[in-house]
Amino acid sequence: MIEPGGPCFYPNFTISHASAVMNIYYASYKKNTWNCDFDGNALTVITDPSYDNCKYK
Repeated sequence: MIEPGGPCFYPNFTISHASAVMNIYYASYKKNTWNCDFDGNALTVITDPSYDNCKYK
């Protein structure tokens, strides 16, 4: 998903890639807020951050 050619590769920024990967982790663990703290490095958002073909769960 964040590899070159993947739907979430662009924008090619570490923060964008981290957001996509953290979302997969969060969705995999039943979307509990305590699964998305990442030691204070993440936020749970209300609006869907999906864009183009990069779809968040």
